[in-house]
Amino acid sequence: MVEDRFDIADDGAVWGFPRRGKNFLELSRDGGAAFFRLGRVKCGKFGGSSALPEKFRLHRSGDGVEFELEYSGVIPFGCEYRVMRDCRVSGGCISLTTDISAVTGGKVDGIELEPLTFCGDMNKVEFLIFGEEKFRESKLSASGTLYAGGEVPLMLRVTYADGGRCEAALGGDVWRHRAAAAIPGAVSEYELTASGGELKLTRRVLKYDAETEPERRPWRFNTLIGWNDGRPTPAPCGEAFELPGCAMSAASRRNLRSLVRRSERSLNWRDVAPSVCGESAHVSRSGRGNLAHFDLDELLAAWRWANRQLGKNGSHLILTPKPGGLFADSVILGNLGRPPTVLRDMKVDI
Repeated sequence: MVEDRFDIADDGAVWGFPRRGKNFLELSRDGGAAFFRLGRVKCGKFGGSSALPEKFRLHRSGDGVEFELEYSGVIPFGCEYRVMRDCRVSGGCISLTTDISAVTGGKVDGIELEPLTFCGDMNKVEFLIFGEEKFRESKLSASGTLYAGGEVPLMLRVTYADGGRCEAALGGDVWRHRAAAAIPGAVSEYELTASGGELKLTRRVLKYDAETEPERRPWRFNTLIGWNDGRPTPAPCGEAFELPGCAMSAASRRNLRSLVRRSERSLNWRDVAPSVCGESAHVSRSGRGNLAHFDLDELLAAWRWANRQLGKNGSHLILTPKPGGLFADSVILGNLGRPPTVLRDMKVDI
């Protein structure tokens, strides 16, 4: 039997994944209306809502704290485009990897990634444009364009009237979201607009002019999404340690794994400060010059891995933000300040 939708309950919210339709993800509270939606990819002139699904599978970890959704579908127009997604859900966060390729050996003629739409009674929006040193802020008191430009928003966060917060951020592959700047005849277009009680981020990561021949290659993009209901993060506990520098570096990964494997008690990675780094060796591309990457998704991956290991003896890892840091108020990073909780597949576990 092929499922038409998966719904995963996560501490008061539900991550809903329709197999078909306009949206790939609908995030709601307690079975109510969606307060966040993630649309589908557009390749060239053709939208992903027309894709014919090939794979739609949900996997649950043995301890129940993580789900993985696998999706693939083909847009049956033009040269035909295959869209594949790997989506991991845990701790109030998802990490989404989207792969896009031309099925028949053709070329991907422009890419518009999944639009991000925040809905409902919103009080405030904060967003950080790549290259800027502080978040822009708006009270959402009127409709209009809050941002339009060729530089990518690194993080976007909305606060709702009930205190809940929802956040979207780039994954580690910032350089891919900025790839158009290095391709002659290509541009990126990002637009953040407020209208009719909705806030929408449109992400045209690759747009070619009429005279430019697209590259014959597949593309991959990573996105992070997190939410919480506004409750304060519990006071940190566990044996404290620090690992300064980019979390995606080989040294940081090696040191963390060594600490976790030696530990017999809970750990607190303190003074964590996500950052953008340009060292290409951190993304396994030594000698490729400056390749901008954001290590927040590495922190999420490290939290997941460490808690799988420590959970075997009843311990856990939490991350504590550096006070006053640029991302100290991040929803995603804040969620990593809690031990993982068990999720529920609503069709199976009711």
